[in-house]
Amino acid sequence: MAPDMARISYAIKVKVVQNRECDGKPITVAEKARKVRVIPASEEHPPLNAEDGNDKGYVLRREKDLRKGMFKGKLGRLTVEAAQPRSLRLPPPRSGASRQVATMATVKLRFDPTDENTAPPKLGTLVSKLKVHTFFGVKPMNTLPGKEDALYTFGRSVYSTSVQLSSRCIESVRWERRKEGETEDGRRDSCVSTLTGMTGESTPSNRSRRSSTGSKHGIFHIAEILVPITLPKSKAVPPTFHSCLVSRVYALDFSLSAQAPSGASISSCSLSLKVPIQISAAGNASLNSQDPETYEVEEFFNPRSIAPPAADLTGTSSSIVQTQAQP
Repeated sequence: MAPDMARISYAIKVKVVQNRECDGKPITVAEKARKVRVIPASEEHPPLNAEDGNDKGYVLRREKDLRKGMFKGKLGRLTVEAAQPRSLRLPPPRSGASRQVATMATVKLRFDPTDENTAPPKLGTLVSKLKVHTFFGVKPMNTLPGKEDALYTFGRSVYSTSVQLSSRCIESVRWERRKEGETEDGRRDSCVSTLTGMTGESTPSNRSRRSSTGSKHGIFHIAEILVPITLPKSKAVPPTFHSCLVSRVYALDFSLSAQAPSGASISSCSLSLKVPIQISAAGNASLNSQDPETYEVEEFFNPRSIAPPAADLTGTSSSIVQTQAQP
């Protein structure tokens, strides 16, 4: 999952050398090398803020109007949204753990019908892929890399590939009818969430979104899909990392298909999301796996010894000169 023009590999190399009797020149009797795989311990970082306009190509929310026909009125608006899930945690080396590296993502849907009697669309399939992006350049990068920066900046480039994770049928997912301003138990909730606007809760964070998705009658339908994300065992992936010249980032690509309600001439539609995800790695429990940055901070506050030096180490420059001058 990386370009072939550059490669970093590690190996343990053993060489048996013997000196020749005639001239004493060393010659190689036997030589053996064995490749090793190095996975550095990496902790999970806070989620990216992909809603401030500088999203580096991520798409956390999609909206699409469902229409009765090409030139007919619309049936409603379908909204799909997801947030960054927990990281995929690689097990420590030589742990003997055979469990799969997995996490769980949540995809939320909302349908705002133009008429309160319009049924929500029928869901079809949900295809998930892992997008792998390797950014590299000949000049140091002073910000987190993005796809647009790599394409339009001299001396930088990006190598992208994808790994198919799953394709599942979601026809059995049920829609739930809601009314604007009410929560699941019929009461108002003051909890603020990144996906609050999908459920119709009245909070300051979703008032701007409600203008684009809400309807006059206040009736809408919501659904929630739990998507297991599992790394294939046949793929070796390094943790997410950033350096001055090379970076590796990952993203989840969700492609959802749905069928319009019966009676519409346009029967199907599709929406896609691109959600960031991190891959972290657990360190060896038998070693000191403390974060180097945390170790440096704690080392700064450790008490220092300010005791005077030993007596045999004290003296003046004159006494040293006199000692050296004696015969």
